This record gives sequence, C-alpha cells and structure tokens, in this order.
Amino acid sequence: MKLGAGRVVFFGFVMVILLLSVTVTAADETEFQVESTNLQIYRDGVVRVTQTLIVNETVPAVTLLLLSSSANNFIVLDENQTVLDYEIGGTNLTVFTLGTTSVSLQYDTHSLTRKDFDVWTFLVDTPYNLTVQLPEESTVVYLSETPTSIDTEGNKITLSLFPSQW
Repeated sequence: MKLGAGRVVFFGFVMVILLLSVTVTAADETEFQVESTNLQIYRDGVVRVTQTLIVNETVPAVTLLLLSSSANNFIVLDENQTVLDYEIGGTNLTVFTLGTTSVSLQYDTHSLTRKDFDVWTFLVDTPYNLTVQLPEESTVVYLSETPTSIDTEGNKITLSLFPSQW
C-alpha cells in the first residue's frame, strides 16, 4: 500500500512541476508584443527604425532584439510620450517599463545598408514583420525573396517584409 501512495505523491509532484513550468513559459510570452516595425531608408544610407510595442504593465522591464548592434540616437517613450530609461547590451535593448502599456522606440543605424559604386544594398536579418520605405526615386534591382507586398506612394517604394534574412 505504501508503494501506491508513494507513486501518487511522485506523480502529484511531477504534475506541480509541469504546471509551474507552463505558467513561467506563458508569463515570458506575454511580457510584450511587437505591434509594428517600420524602417525609413535615407539617401545617405542611414536607416531610421521605429517600433511600437504593447507591454504588460506589471512587468518591470522588457528586452527586445535590435536590428543592429551599431545603433544610436535612441528615443524611447511610453504611451504618454514620457521618456523611458533603457540599457543597451550588444544587440539587446532593455526598456524599464513598469506601469507602461505601450512603448514607442526609434533609433538610427548605418549598418543595414552598404554602397558599392552607385548601388545601395539593404541587408537585414529580422525576427519581425517589417515595413521598409525606400528613398524617393529608388529602383529595386534585386530581392532575395518575394515580399508580402510592394506599394508605391508618389516617388517612394514601400516593401512589406516577413521575418527572414533580406
């Protein structure tokens, strides 16, 4: 009889551990959600990255992956346009968000573009869906994959890209 009770206790213990690990995993997944990621490419090769995040207001900080390790000119605001504190570690940005429900992030980078003679190349490995706006009167010569959409507005081309290497 003791063997049966021991098995019940053991299986109960295993179930509690499994439930706790599922709860921790679910909590990690709901810290924040990237609502949008927009890239504006300028004629000089600078790329302005603008991201909007929906944040769990009970989480003290969120960490997200930057599209480049050489980024500058950071602006990090909450839903009230109040400046938020942040820390940069390599390609990770940690934003201190306790009490915040939305984060707006902007930064510049030169490392997503390269110029060979008169041809600019845009290179990115992204975990996010992107909207990329090219400079006025740009011509697309080559795409590594078929984008979700290609739109034009005036003299500007806008590409909608899914997570991948572009």
